[in-house]
Amino acid sequence: MTFGADLLGPYPELIAAAPPEILLPLFALLMLTAVFLVKLMAYLRIILAITQFSYPNAFVTAKGNPCLDKETIGRIMAARDLADAVSETRSAGLDIGIREIASLHEIEAALQAFYFGECDAIEAIAPDSAKPLFRAYTTIEEAGMLKTAIRALHAGMPEDAVAAALTPIGILSTELVRSIAASRSIDDLVSPLDYTPYGSVLSPALPAYHDAGVPLPLEEALDRFVAEELGAVPAMLDAADRGSAEILAGTWIDAANIRIVLRAVRDTHGGGAAGVRLLPGGYRLSVPALQRLAESRTAGEVLGELEALRLHGNMAAAIGQFRETGSLIAVDQALDAMLLDAARDLAMLYRYGPAPLIQFLVGRRMEVQNLGILLRGIDEGFEADAIMRLTIQEEAAV
Repeated sequence: MTFGADLLGPYPELIAAAPPEILLPLFALLMLTAVFLVKLMAYLRIILAITQFSYPNAFVTAKGNPCLDKETIGRIMAARDLADAVSETRSAGLDIGIREIASLHEIEAALQAFYFGECDAIEAIAPDSAKPLFRAYTTIEEAGMLKTAIRALHAGMPEDAVAAALTPIGILSTELVRSIAASRSIDDLVSPLDYTPYGSVLSPALPAYHDAGVPLPLEEALDRFVAEELGAVPAMLDAADRGSAEILAGTWIDAANIRIVLRAVRDTHGGGAAGVRLLPGGYRLSVPALQRLAESRTAGEVLGELEALRLHGNMAAAIGQFRETGSLIAVDQALDAMLLDAARDLAMLYRYGPAPLIQFLVGRRMEVQNLGILLRGIDEGFEADAIMRLTIQEEAAV
Protein backbone atom coordinates (compact mmCIF):
# COMPACT_ATOMS: atom_id res chain seq x y z
CA MET A 1 0.00 0.00 0.00
CA THR A 2 1.32 3.44 -0.92
CA PHE A 3 1.84 6.37 1.43
CA GLY A 4 -1.13 8.21 -0.15
CA ALA A 5 -3.38 5.22 0.36
CA ASP A 6 -2.25 4.93 4.00
CA LEU A 7 -3.06 8.59 4.51
CA LEU A 8 -6.50 8.51 2.89
CA GLY A 9 -7.48 5.16 4.37
CA PRO A 10 -10.62 3.56 2.88
CA TYR A 11 -11.99 6.76 1.24
CA PRO A 12 -10.60 6.13 -2.30
CA GLU A 13 -12.24 2.70 -2.37
CA LEU A 14 -15.51 4.13 -1.10
CA ILE A 15 -15.49 6.86 -3.74
CA ALA A 16 -14.67 4.36 -6.49
CA ALA A 17 -17.51 2.11 -5.37
CA ALA A 18 -20.09 4.90 -5.12
CA PRO A 19 -22.62 5.13 -7.98
CA PRO A 20 -22.65 8.29 -10.21
CA GLU A 21 -26.04 9.44 -8.87
CA ILE A 22 -24.36 9.92 -5.47
CA LEU A 23 -21.01 11.29 -6.69
CA LEU A 24 -22.45 14.07 -8.85
CA PRO A 25 -24.52 15.70 -6.07
CA LEU A 26 -21.56 15.26 -3.72
CA PHE A 27 -19.18 17.10 -6.03
CA ALA A 28 -21.81 19.79 -6.66
CA LEU A 29 -22.16 20.25 -2.90
CA LEU A 30 -18.38 20.54 -2.54
CA MET A 31 -18.24 23.18 -5.30
CA LEU A 32 -21.06 25.18 -3.70
CA THR A 33 -19.29 24.98 -0.34
CA ALA A 34 -16.05 26.26 -1.89
CA VAL A 35 -17.86 29.17 -3.59
CA PHE A 36 -19.63 29.99 -0.32
CA LEU A 37 -16.33 30.05 1.58
CA VAL A 38 -14.73 32.34 -1.01
CA LYS A 39 -17.70 34.72 -0.82
CA LEU A 40 -17.66 34.56 2.96
CA MET A 41 -13.97 35.50 3.06
CA ALA A 42 -14.65 38.46 0.75
CA TYR A 43 -17.48 39.68 2.99
CA LEU A 44 -15.32 39.21 6.07
CA ARG A 45 -12.60 41.38 4.50
CA ILE A 46 -15.18 44.10 3.80
CA ILE A 47 -16.51 43.91 7.36
CA LEU A 48 -12.96 44.04 8.74
CA ALA A 49 -12.19 47.13 6.63
CA ILE A 50 -15.37 48.84 7.83
CA THR A 51 -14.58 47.94 11.43
CA GLN A 52 -10.99 49.20 11.43
CA PHE A 53 -12.01 52.57 9.95
CA SER A 54 -15.19 52.97 12.01
CA TYR A 55 -13.59 54.85 14.92
CA PRO A 56 -11.26 57.12 12.88
CA ASN A 57 -14.06 58.04 10.46
CA ALA A 58 -16.53 58.66 13.29
CA PHE A 59 -13.89 60.82 14.98
CA VAL A 60 -13.42 63.14 12.00
CA THR A 61 -17.14 63.19 11.21
CA ALA A 62 -17.85 64.43 14.73
CA LYS A 63 -15.20 67.16 14.44
CA GLY A 64 -16.12 68.24 10.92
CA ASN A 65 -14.73 71.25 9.07
CA PRO A 66 -16.87 74.12 10.42
CA CYS A 67 -14.72 76.93 9.05
CA LEU A 68 -15.52 75.99 5.46
CA ASP A 69 -19.16 76.82 6.10
CA LYS A 70 -20.20 80.07 4.44
CA GLU A 71 -22.31 81.22 7.39
CA THR A 72 -19.55 80.47 9.91
CA ILE A 73 -17.03 82.41 7.84
CA GLY A 74 -19.47 85.31 7.73
CA ARG A 75 -19.83 85.34 11.53
CA ILE A 76 -16.06 85.35 12.03
CA MET A 77 -15.71 88.12 9.46
CA ALA A 78 -18.24 90.20 11.40
CA ALA A 79 -16.05 90.09 14.53
CA ARG A 80 -14.96 93.45 15.96
CA ASP A 81 -11.33 92.49 16.58
CA LEU A 82 -8.93 89.54 16.79
CA ALA A 83 -10.08 88.48 20.26
CA ASP A 84 -13.71 88.43 19.14
CA ALA A 85 -12.77 86.49 15.99
CA VAL A 86 -10.84 83.86 17.98
CA SER A 87 -13.81 83.51 20.33
CA GLU A 88 -16.18 83.09 17.37
CA THR A 89 -13.87 80.47 15.88
CA ARG A 90 -13.93 78.53 19.15
CA SER A 91 -17.72 78.77 19.28
CA ALA A 92 -17.87 77.29 15.78
CA GLY A 93 -16.05 74.20 17.07
CA LEU A 94 -12.45 74.95 16.11
CA ASP A 95 -10.22 75.53 19.13
CA ILE A 96 -6.69 76.36 18.00
CA GLY A 97 -5.42 76.36 21.57
CA ILE A 98 -4.56 80.02 22.00
CA ARG A 99 -5.81 82.71 24.35
CA GLU A 100 -8.12 85.34 22.93
CA ILE A 101 -5.70 88.18 23.72
CA ALA A 102 -2.86 87.36 21.33
CA SER A 103 -1.01 89.04 18.50
CA LEU A 104 -1.68 88.19 14.87
CA HIS A 105 1.74 86.55 14.58
CA GLU A 106 1.02 84.32 17.61
CA ILE A 107 -2.35 83.33 16.17
CA GLU A 108 -0.88 82.52 12.74
CA ALA A 109 1.83 80.37 14.33
CA ALA A 110 -0.81 78.62 16.45
CA LEU A 111 -2.93 77.92 13.35
CA GLN A 112 0.00 76.29 11.58
CA ALA A 113 0.93 74.21 14.62
CA PHE A 114 -2.72 73.25 15.12
CA TYR A 115 -3.05 71.95 11.56
CA PHE A 116 0.21 70.01 11.71
CA GLY A 117 -0.95 68.51 15.00
CA GLU A 118 -4.13 67.35 13.26
CA CYS A 119 -2.02 65.68 10.55
CA ASP A 120 -0.04 63.81 13.20
CA ALA A 121 -3.23 62.85 15.07
CA ILE A 122 -4.92 61.39 11.99
CA GLU A 123 -1.80 59.43 11.07
CA ALA A 124 -1.72 58.07 14.63
CA ILE A 125 -5.34 56.85 14.69
CA ALA A 126 -5.40 55.53 11.12
CA PRO A 127 -5.26 51.72 10.80
CA ASP A 128 -1.81 50.30 10.10
CA SER A 129 -2.92 49.30 6.61
CA ALA A 130 -3.57 52.97 5.71
CA LYS A 131 -0.64 54.65 7.47
CA PRO A 132 1.48 54.84 4.26
CA LEU A 133 -1.19 57.11 2.75
CA PHE A 134 -1.07 59.56 5.65
CA ARG A 135 2.71 59.48 5.84
CA ALA A 136 2.78 60.40 2.14
CA TYR A 137 0.21 63.15 2.75
CA THR A 138 2.49 64.61 5.42
CA THR A 139 5.26 64.96 2.82
CA ILE A 140 3.07 67.57 1.08
CA GLU A 141 3.30 69.75 4.19
CA GLU A 142 6.97 68.98 4.84
CA ALA A 143 7.86 69.94 1.27
CA GLY A 144 5.74 73.08 1.60
CA MET A 145 7.63 74.08 4.74
CA LEU A 146 10.97 73.54 2.99
CA LYS A 147 9.80 75.67 0.05
CA THR A 148 8.94 78.45 2.50
CA ALA A 149 12.43 78.22 4.01
CA ILE A 150 14.10 78.18 0.57
CA ARG A 151 12.17 81.23 -0.66
CA ALA A 152 12.81 83.14 2.57
CA LEU A 153 16.53 82.41 2.53
CA HIS A 154 16.81 83.12 -1.19
CA ALA A 155 15.13 86.48 -0.60
CA GLY A 156 17.71 87.32 2.07
CA MET A 157 15.34 87.37 5.03
CA PRO A 158 17.02 87.51 8.47
CA GLU A 159 17.21 84.44 10.68
CA ASP A 160 14.45 85.50 13.06
CA ALA A 161 12.06 86.12 10.15
CA VAL A 162 12.87 82.72 8.62
CA ALA A 163 12.39 81.02 11.99
CA ALA A 164 9.04 82.77 12.47
CA ALA A 165 7.83 81.42 9.11
CA LEU A 166 8.65 77.78 9.93
CA THR A 167 6.78 75.24 12.04
CA PRO A 168 7.97 71.69 12.85
CA ILE A 169 6.05 69.01 10.96
CA GLY A 170 6.66 65.28 10.51
CA ILE A 171 10.37 64.54 10.21
CA LEU A 172 11.19 68.26 10.25
CA SER A 173 11.78 68.36 14.00
CA THR A 174 12.15 71.47 16.14
CA GLU A 175 15.95 71.13 16.14
CA LEU A 176 16.04 70.64 12.38
CA VAL A 177 13.84 73.69 11.82
CA ARG A 178 16.18 75.76 14.00
CA SER A 179 19.17 74.59 11.94
CA ILE A 180 17.39 75.48 8.71
CA ALA A 181 16.47 78.94 9.99
CA ALA A 182 20.09 79.58 11.02
CA SER A 183 21.43 78.72 7.55
CA ARG A 184 23.57 81.33 5.80
CA SER A 185 22.92 80.01 2.30
CA ILE A 186 20.78 77.51 0.42
CA ASP A 187 23.69 75.04 0.53
CA ASP A 188 23.78 75.41 4.32
CA LEU A 189 20.03 74.80 4.41
CA VAL A 190 20.38 71.50 2.55
CA SER A 191 23.27 70.25 4.69
CA PRO A 192 21.30 69.39 7.89
CA LEU A 193 18.75 67.55 5.74
CA ASP A 194 21.32 64.89 4.76
CA TYR A 195 19.91 62.52 7.39
CA THR A 196 16.39 62.82 5.96
CA PRO A 197 15.03 61.86 2.52
CA TYR A 198 15.10 65.55 1.59
CA GLY A 199 18.89 65.71 1.58
CA SER A 200 19.13 63.32 -1.37
CA VAL A 201 16.23 65.14 -3.03
CA LEU A 202 17.65 68.68 -2.84
CA SER A 203 21.41 68.09 -3.16
CA PRO A 204 21.29 67.06 -6.87
CA ALA A 205 19.19 70.17 -7.62
CA LEU A 206 21.69 72.63 -6.12
CA PRO A 207 23.78 73.08 -9.32
CA ALA A 208 20.63 73.90 -11.31
CA TYR A 209 19.60 76.36 -8.60
CA HIS A 210 22.96 78.14 -8.77
CA ASP A 211 22.86 78.23 -12.58
CA ALA A 212 19.29 79.55 -12.75
CA GLY A 213 19.53 81.91 -9.79
CA VAL A 214 15.92 81.14 -8.79
CA PRO A 215 14.45 78.55 -6.37
CA LEU A 216 12.44 76.80 -9.11
CA PRO A 217 14.80 73.76 -9.54
CA LEU A 218 14.67 73.07 -5.80
CA GLU A 219 10.89 73.43 -5.69
CA GLU A 220 10.56 71.11 -8.69
CA ALA A 221 12.72 68.52 -6.91
CA LEU A 222 10.49 68.68 -3.83
CA ASP A 223 7.32 68.39 -5.93
CA ARG A 224 8.78 65.37 -7.73
CA PHE A 225 9.59 63.70 -4.41
CA VAL A 226 6.05 64.25 -3.09
CA ALA A 227 4.57 62.93 -6.34
CA GLU A 228 6.72 59.80 -6.10
CA GLU A 229 5.68 59.26 -2.47
CA LEU A 230 1.98 59.67 -3.29
CA GLY A 231 2.31 57.52 -6.40
CA ALA A 232 3.90 54.67 -4.46
CA VAL A 233 1.11 54.52 -1.88
CA PRO A 234 -1.62 52.59 -3.78
CA ALA A 235 0.59 49.49 -4.08
CA MET A 236 0.95 49.48 -0.26
CA LEU A 237 -2.79 49.65 0.47
CA ASP A 238 -5.56 47.08 0.49
CA ALA A 239 -7.20 46.66 -2.90
CA ALA A 240 -10.41 48.40 -1.76
CA ASP A 241 -8.49 51.55 -0.77
CA ARG A 242 -6.26 51.92 -3.83
CA GLY A 243 -8.77 53.80 -5.98
CA SER A 244 -9.15 56.71 -3.56
CA ALA A 245 -5.36 56.98 -3.11
CA GLU A 246 -4.77 57.02 -6.88
CA ILE A 247 -7.33 59.77 -7.50
CA LEU A 248 -6.03 61.87 -4.60
CA ALA A 249 -2.44 61.56 -5.84
CA GLY A 250 -3.45 62.30 -9.44
CA THR A 251 -5.43 65.40 -8.47
CA TRP A 252 -2.56 66.75 -6.36
CA ILE A 253 -0.15 66.12 -9.26
CA ASP A 254 -2.46 67.98 -11.67
CA ALA A 255 -2.49 71.02 -9.36
CA ALA A 256 1.28 70.76 -8.78
CA ASN A 257 1.98 70.71 -12.54
CA ILE A 258 -0.11 73.84 -13.08
CA ARG A 259 1.74 75.60 -10.26
CA ILE A 260 5.11 74.47 -11.64
CA VAL A 261 4.31 75.95 -15.06
CA LEU A 262 3.03 79.21 -13.55
CA ARG A 263 6.17 79.51 -11.40
CA ALA A 264 8.34 78.83 -14.43
CA VAL A 265 6.79 81.54 -16.60
CA ARG A 266 6.98 83.95 -13.66
CA ASP A 267 10.62 83.23 -12.82
CA THR A 268 11.81 83.26 -16.43
CA HIS A 269 10.01 86.57 -17.13
CA GLY A 270 8.49 85.46 -20.41
CA GLY A 271 11.13 82.84 -21.18
CA GLY A 272 8.46 80.16 -21.01
CA ALA A 273 8.18 76.82 -19.25
CA ALA A 274 9.86 74.66 -21.89
CA GLY A 275 12.71 73.69 -19.56
CA VAL A 276 10.60 72.43 -16.67
CA ARG A 277 10.13 68.74 -15.91
CA LEU A 278 6.46 68.13 -15.28
CA LEU A 279 5.27 65.36 -13.01
CA PRO A 280 3.81 62.13 -14.44
CA GLY A 281 0.76 60.40 -13.01
CA GLY A 282 -1.86 63.16 -13.08
CA TYR A 283 -5.56 62.38 -12.95
CA ARG A 284 -7.16 64.72 -15.49
CA LEU A 285 -4.30 66.43 -17.34
CA SER A 286 -3.32 64.26 -20.31
CA VAL A 287 0.18 64.15 -21.78
CA PRO A 288 -0.82 66.40 -24.75
CA ALA A 289 -2.38 68.90 -22.32
CA LEU A 290 0.82 68.94 -20.27
CA GLN A 291 2.86 69.50 -23.41
CA ARG A 292 0.72 72.49 -24.37
CA LEU A 293 1.10 73.93 -20.87
CA ALA A 294 4.87 73.46 -21.01
CA GLU A 295 5.01 75.34 -24.33
CA SER A 296 3.33 78.40 -22.80
CA ARG A 297 5.46 81.52 -22.44
CA THR A 298 3.23 83.67 -20.23
CA ALA A 299 0.76 83.17 -17.40
CA GLY A 300 -2.00 84.32 -19.75
CA GLU A 301 -1.18 81.53 -22.21
CA VAL A 302 -1.13 78.95 -19.40
CA LEU A 303 -4.53 80.08 -18.17
CA GLY A 304 -5.89 80.10 -21.71
CA GLU A 305 -5.03 76.40 -21.96
CA LEU A 306 -6.62 75.74 -18.56
CA GLU A 307 -9.79 77.57 -19.54
CA ALA A 308 -10.24 75.20 -22.47
CA LEU A 309 -9.72 72.15 -20.22
CA ARG A 310 -12.47 73.13 -17.72
CA LEU A 311 -10.77 71.39 -14.82
CA HIS A 312 -12.90 72.93 -12.07
CA GLY A 313 -15.93 75.15 -11.74
CA ASN A 314 -13.99 77.89 -9.92
CA MET A 315 -11.26 78.08 -12.55
CA ALA A 316 -13.19 80.19 -15.08
CA ALA A 317 -13.94 82.90 -12.49
CA ALA A 318 -10.32 82.78 -11.27
CA ILE A 319 -9.02 83.26 -14.81
CA GLY A 320 -11.41 86.18 -15.21
CA GLN A 321 -9.98 87.79 -12.05
CA PHE A 322 -6.45 87.31 -13.37
CA ARG A 323 -7.35 89.11 -16.58
CA GLU A 324 -8.80 91.99 -14.56
CA THR A 325 -6.11 92.30 -11.88
CA GLY A 326 -3.05 90.34 -13.06
CA SER A 327 -3.09 88.41 -9.76
CA LEU A 328 -2.83 84.61 -9.60
CA ILE A 329 -4.24 84.37 -6.06
CA ALA A 330 -7.68 83.30 -7.28
CA VAL A 331 -6.11 80.66 -9.55
CA ASP A 332 -4.21 79.21 -6.59
CA GLN A 333 -7.47 79.12 -4.63
CA ALA A 334 -9.23 77.35 -7.49
CA LEU A 335 -6.52 74.65 -7.44
CA ASP A 336 -7.04 74.24 -3.68
CA ALA A 337 -10.80 74.00 -4.23
CA MET A 338 -10.21 71.35 -6.91
CA LEU A 339 -8.31 69.18 -4.40
CA LEU A 340 -10.95 69.75 -1.72
CA ASP A 341 -13.79 68.78 -4.05
CA ALA A 342 -11.90 65.67 -5.15
CA ALA A 343 -11.39 64.67 -1.50
CA ARG A 344 -15.07 65.25 -0.74
CA ASP A 345 -16.20 63.19 -3.73
CA LEU A 346 -13.86 60.37 -2.70
CA ALA A 347 -15.26 60.41 0.84
CA MET A 348 -18.76 59.92 -0.56
CA LEU A 349 -17.67 57.17 -2.95
CA TYR A 350 -15.32 55.31 -0.56
CA ARG A 351 -17.01 56.10 2.74
CA TYR A 352 -15.78 53.01 4.61
CA GLY A 353 -12.07 53.46 3.92
CA PRO A 354 -9.45 56.18 4.44
CA ALA A 355 -11.13 58.72 2.12
CA PRO A 356 -13.14 60.48 4.90
CA LEU A 357 -9.89 61.00 6.83
CA ILE A 358 -8.25 62.56 3.78
CA GLN A 359 -11.29 64.76 3.22
CA PHE A 360 -11.01 65.95 6.82
CA LEU A 361 -7.31 66.80 6.51
CA VAL A 362 -7.69 68.61 3.18
CA GLY A 363 -10.67 70.47 4.62
CA ARG A 364 -8.71 71.35 7.76
CA ARG A 365 -5.92 72.75 5.61
CA MET A 366 -8.40 75.02 3.83
CA GLU A 367 -9.94 76.06 7.16
CA VAL A 368 -6.55 77.16 8.48
CA GLN A 369 -5.96 79.13 5.28
CA ASN A 370 -9.40 80.73 5.64
CA LEU A 371 -8.77 81.70 9.25
CA GLY A 372 -5.37 83.16 8.41
CA ILE A 373 -6.96 85.32 5.71
CA LEU A 374 -9.88 86.37 7.91
CA LEU A 375 -7.79 87.25 10.95
CA ARG A 376 -5.21 89.20 8.95
CA GLY A 377 -7.99 91.05 7.16
CA ILE A 378 -9.71 91.92 10.44
CA ASP A 379 -6.43 93.02 12.03
CA GLU A 380 -5.48 95.24 9.09
CA GLY A 381 -8.97 96.63 8.52
CA PHE A 382 -9.57 95.37 4.98
CA GLU A 383 -12.99 95.53 3.36
CA ALA A 384 -15.15 92.55 4.31
CA ASP A 385 -16.12 91.73 0.71
CA ALA A 386 -12.49 91.69 -0.40
CA ILE A 387 -11.55 89.32 2.42
CA MET A 388 -14.49 87.00 1.85
CA ARG A 389 -13.55 86.60 -1.82
CA LEU A 390 -10.19 85.19 -0.74
CA THR A 391 -11.72 82.36 1.31
CA ILE A 392 -12.80 78.90 0.19
CA GLN A 393 -16.43 78.43 1.16
CA GLU A 394 -19.13 75.81 1.08
CA GLU A 395 -22.85 76.22 1.54
CA ALA A 396 -22.82 73.71 4.39
CA ALA A 397 -20.15 72.40 6.73
CA VAL A 398 -18.30 69.36 5.45
